[in-house]
Amino acid sequence: MQIKTIIIFLFILLCLIFLANKLSFSKRTLAKVKDFELKFKDNIDKKQKNFCGDKYKTNNVADFYFCSSFNPFLTGFLKYDYSSINMLQKAVLYGSRFIELEIFNKDIKDDTIPVVGSSSDDGSVIYGQNVIDCQDVFQLISDIAFSQRYIDNYEEPFFIFLNLKTKGNINTLNKLYNIIKSTLNLNL
Repeated sequence: MQIKTIIIFLFILLCLIFLANKLSFSKRTLAKVKDFELKFKDNIDKKQKNFCGDKYKTNNVADFYFCSSFNPFLTGFLKYDYSSINMLQKAVLYGSRFIELEIFNKDIKDDTIPVVGSSSDDGSVIYGQNVIDCQDVFQLISDIAFSQRYIDNYEEPFFIFLNLKTKGNINTLNKLYNIIKSTLNLNL
């Protein structure tokens, strides 16, 4: 009877270890990035277009189509999944020129930092497994979105929709302003 219990316990333990390994941040993120690359690498037109020429001077921004991404930092599900800077990087590298970011307070206090992740409508409940520091997100955007070294469409406009869920926390908003100013200053 005791040997049977030990075998069952070991089997359950091995299943839990396997499941934990399969759902770990590094494995899940790596798998999702590879899946993203396989699906989109052949379908992206990253060639730079000359939208500043005489041909387009009379057009409005609304007359153009932009590749966009809603919460490009998420590795799969909108709730209860990981946020990864690598997923955001791939979305920008593959041509996204409009992204939406959910920004909220890291902690429930006045002096906290802005973070990017998945949260409730008011930002009080974090739905994701982790969050990303805004400094890292905007530094990545600054380094890649406007760099000829990484993408061909670096001169096209890059739009960022900031879905602010800071509950009016002025300190967080000021820190976010300073982060955006310091990282994207030349490209604003």
